[in-house]
Amino acid sequence: MEVTINQVILHLLDPGASEPMLSDRAMEMDADLFEYFTAVLEKAFASDEVKNCRFLPDSAFAAEMAHNNDFVDISRRIAGVIFEQMLQYPTIPAGDLAVVDFNYGPGYTHNTQVLGNGQVSSMVPQRTLLPGTPKADEAALIDRANGVVRLIEKKYTIDDKKDFYLSTRVFGCTEAMQEKAKLKAVCETAVAAVKEA
Repeated sequence: MEVTINQVILHLLDPGASEPMLSDRAMEMDADLFEYFTAVLEKAFASDEVKNCRFLPDSAFAAEMAHNNDFVDISRRIAGVIFEQMLQYPTIPAGDLAVVDFNYGPGYTHNTQVLGNGQVSSMVPQRTLLPGTPKADEAALIDRANGVVRLIEKKYTIDDKKDFYLSTRVFGCTEAMQEKAKLKAVCETAVAAVKEA
């Protein structure tokens, strides 16, 4: 995977403070910071915990994103909504919110196979990660072009039950059914219909 980072803004969210510490501009980036955020993004993309989601029709965030291209402003709005959730639900821990504007594309590597008595070489997507790379506890990777959200989130106690808050209360999105789950549901329905008949 090739990641090109355009800009990063960092907001500090501590519900013990009276208000969030919101940045007014993007960070100055050096080589170490580029390497750090690239590693975090690559790890988030490759995570087994990621859920593929889509914005709900009434998502306030999706509506805001559709007409607001001001990177700093939209990052501050996200931080504000998350901070409100932290104040309302004390089980959500303090943390840093890094909002990253980036472009990505798959990286490729060679793959050689022996078939019969010959060899075939091809190109396959490369998904290698260095051991010990930094990891985001939670992440939302939003593709503005098609509205797809790749989400890594944790459950916290909200209204006396464990629930997700990023998908439901911040971004207004829902998990798209995975292809395996769709196939399984179709097969189960077909088996039930055959048994019934």
